[in-house]
Amino acid sequence: MSNIPLRPPGSSINALYSHIATSKEGINASASHRKDTVEEMRCYLEKLSIDYKRADHHRSPRILHITGTKGKGSTTCMAESLCRLKHGLHTGMFTSPHLISPRERIQLDGHPISEEEFDAAYWHIFDQLETHKTDELRTHPGYFRFLTLIALHVFKTHLFPDGKRLDVVLLEVGMGGRYDPTNVLESADACAVTKLDLDHTRILGDTLEKIAWEKGGIMKTQSICFSAAQLPGPTKILQECSSATNTNLTFIDDPLSVIDSSWNLGLKGSFQRENAAIAVMLTRSITGGDLTSGPDPAEGAALKEARWPGRCQRVEVGACSFLLDGAHTEKSMEVCLDWFCEEAGREVGRPTVLLFNCSHERSPIPLLEQIKSSRTNFDKVIFSPSDTERPSAIAKPTASELLGRSFQSEETAAQEAKANWQETLAAVWTERNGGGDVVSCANLQDAIAMIKEEKGEGMVLCTGSLYIVGSVLNSVGWSWGQRQIDKG
Repeated sequence: MSNIPLRPPGSSINALYSHIATSKEGINASASHRKDTVEEMRCYLEKLSIDYKRADHHRSPRILHITGTKGKGSTTCMAESLCRLKHGLHTGMFTSPHLISPRERIQLDGHPISEEEFDAAYWHIFDQLETHKTDELRTHPGYFRFLTLIALHVFKTHLFPDGKRLDVVLLEVGMGGRYDPTNVLESADACAVTKLDLDHTRILGDTLEKIAWEKGGIMKTQSICFSAAQLPGPTKILQECSSATNTNLTFIDDPLSVIDSSWNLGLKGSFQRENAAIAVMLTRSITGGDLTSGPDPAEGAALKEARWPGRCQRVEVGACSFLLDGAHTEKSMEVCLDWFCEEAGREVGRPTVLLFNCSHERSPIPLLEQIKSSRTNFDKVIFSPSDTERPSAIAKPTASELLGRSFQSEETAAQEAKANWQETLAAVWTERNGGGDVVSCANLQDAIAMIKEEKGEGMVLCTGSLYIVGSVLNSVGWSWGQRQIDKG
């Protein structure tokens, strides 16, 4: 009889969550050995007998690796749609973060893997690593490393109903690139760098040049890389990364040389044209396509079917319209607001609501000021926590600290110290924007109930992070595969 214990269905999800570092010490310890990630991941792959080396090119799936700050998930999604719908390839896609369930991060032919397959992969890896304990390697990887191992195991072992295995693997970088767990693979057929912006600056660096160096670390020897047009500084750094690895780097300065402006992309927002062009070039590079040819209508048809929840997504809940976008940088918020204002402009007269939350690790003021100065004057502003959030070792700032106030009374200081993050956001909004109908809610369920009661026929912009977007989708009963409602 087997010594492996029986585990109840679905048990892997809670077990996976136990790998998340939640204490300040644990988070700092994890960050301190970030540069060891790739080497440690290679040790894990060896112990698990997961081999992606290209000794037999015809039996190994082709690899696409995508990084960037804004649009890397969308680009990965569109490249997957092109591979599957235009070229008939079996696809495996690994993305992050998830909206409702971690299973969403690992997709086969455009669908999240089943609970059964996720369970089997998790416990197989867990048991194998238990068997191969060593002093020099931690027995079990952290949360994102473990997810990456699950994806690579599934992509190597999955058998489709037609008896075939994966044709192409699409890997979206989690953070940065050079030291990201997805960079464990020593070769890739092609990689991409989407638009760069300042994000995760405590880890990746506080300039676009430093961030470009991190992102450029995914370039593989004698491979090919496509990049969105970048500012001069990061452009130079990416070129240096390309030279160091003998990578053929191409900047796509004019997306309309690759795609047609009349195409109705499945992912909404004019900014998606740049991401679509990168996706097209990635796909052409592994399917024998002409990298110099113009738009192909068959590519446009495949891009029309691409779906990427949580990004410029519209969901109808009764008479209320939820417009959701996980924008959390200034550039992405600009795009989000343009999209929302365009949607709201088509339905003049409907009340508008802002439902907002963001990480306390970045100042919310630039995002809030962007929202206030947009073309939409929100009738109600609600600050609500999401159901989950990424653990942080950083203390939450007070309203005075965010606003740069050098003096406050003892009473004010005591009140601010007791305030939760949503109350702090509401206080900052009120002081900077002159009040209005602004509330903070203790939980998301109260926020949605308030919206339905007071603005039941309104248009709700939910933004600030993918965590709040995912929580809203879960609360309103959305499920994966439900198509966005596009009234355009």
